[in-house]
Order: sequence, then structure tokens, then C-alpha cells
Amino acid sequence: MFLDYINTNETMRNLLLLILLVFCMSFYIDGKSDASVGQTPGQVVRTVVIDPGHGGKDMGCTGAHSEEKHIVLSIAKKLGNMIEANFSDVQVVYTREQDEFVPLYERAEIANQNQGDVFISIHCNAVNKKYIKGTETFIMGLGKGGSISDVARRENEVITLEENFINTYGFHPDSDEGYIIFNLIQNAYEAQSIRLAANMETEFKQSTGRESRGVKKEPFIVLRMTDMPSVLVESGFLTNTEDENFLLSETGQTQMAEAMWRAFSNYKKEVEER
Repeated sequence: MFLDYINTNETMRNLLLLILLVFCMSFYIDGKSDASVGQTPGQVVRTVVIDPGHGGKDMGCTGAHSEEKHIVLSIAKKLGNMIEANFSDVQVVYTREQDEFVPLYERAEIANQNQGDVFISIHCNAVNKKYIKGTETFIMGLGKGGSISDVARRENEVITLEENFINTYGFHPDSDEGYIIFNLIQNAYEAQSIRLAANMETEFKQSTGRESRGVKKEPFIVLRMTDMPSVLVESGFLTNTEDENFLLSETGQTQMAEAMWRAFSNYKKEVEER
């Protein structure tokens, strides 16, 4: 009778398939966790992957005079130039260098194939309440109470622009049950990601004078698929006039890039001196 119920109940069947997938993946994660959890003494940061969010047919968030895809690309290039100018031993890899659409899985593949030591995904935020402003830096995980925020759903919904996205990612970003896998799979780089994210928010507040909304956990697909310490930066709200004007300006973009560069520099020093 139970098998008949499973066969006729699509939700239950999908849930069991997800649990089976997590069970199988746990062997892979357990096998690599001893080598990857915690950066060991003597480890160096040699490759940083910078991911300007959105692009091409995916504009991202919009403000009164702005599109996210252009702002984040400009900040990303400034950040990369600063890292290259100050660290001759660090390779900078971009997931995109022009206004083009790059699927989330390809962004993660670029990072993993280049054996990145750090992954920084740069975005802008938007919300209906125009008075809300400030920066947020996210790491992979579920928020308090296992809830999924609007920002995570919005960023993940970009996969619906891809063909056969259900087959590629295994779930629809509007489906709560699809996020179960995010809660069950271990984040092997959580400690390092938190350290980098905390450095980011400290620098945003101290160096740019922007309002910091803190470090948070959310189930971003692109962070889940990258095999390295990873953060997703929301550099400000394009729906807030002050934030939008700041991020549209050359001065604002340079200050944000400088803050990220200092955060990366501090993280690199902390890791290599441990």
C-alpha cells in the first residue's frame, strides 16, 4: 500500500529521490572533506574567481536609471585589476568579461576547472520598500528557520532562462522541496566563507561608509556548485536612490572594488599565516 501511495504521489516521489541523491552525494563529500575542510597551515591563495552576476538577456535588478548587469561587471573588472596590480602571485579568472549570458552551472564549472581558491560573486539588490539600502554578503546555507529569502529565489530564478534547467539542476527554484538538498549537503568551506564574508562587510562599512546589513546564509545555486570558499555580495539596492546613485558613479564603483580588494587581501593574509 505504501509503494502504491508513493507511485501515485508525485511530491512524495520527488522527495524520496532527493533524499536518495543526497545519500549518494554524501559519500563523495565525506571522501573529500578531510582534505578540504579548513585551510591547512602553509596553504596559499593563488587563484581568485570573480563572478559578475547576470549578463546578456538576464539584466538582473533594475533601478530608475540602472541595470545590475552593467554595474557589477564594472565593479568586477576594477576588483580584478586591483588584485592583479597588488598580487603578482595571484591569478584572476572572470566568469564573464562582457555583456553575455552565462548559465549558473557554467560559472561554477569555470571556477572549479581553474581550481579557484576563492569565489566572489558580485550582485546588486532590489526590493519594493525603497527606503531599504546597504550591503549584504551571503554564504551557502539556509537562513534562520530554514526559510528561503526573496533575494535567493530571485537570484536562483535565472536558471529558468536556460533550456532543460530541471534536468540540469534537478529542481525548480520556486519549489520549496527542491531546497531540501541544500540543507542536507554539508558545506565543506563554511568557516572560510564566513571569514571572507565578514571581511567584506567590515570593509564596506569602514571604507565606503555604506550601511552594512551583515553576513547571511542563503541557498544560492552558484555557491552550492563551487568547490571552494565562496561568497555572494549584494553591493546595494538599486531601488534605493542613494544606493543607486552611489553604484552608478565611478567613485562609488571604485570604492566598492577597493573594499572588496582589502577584504580579499585580509583573508589571504589570514589563511596563509595560519
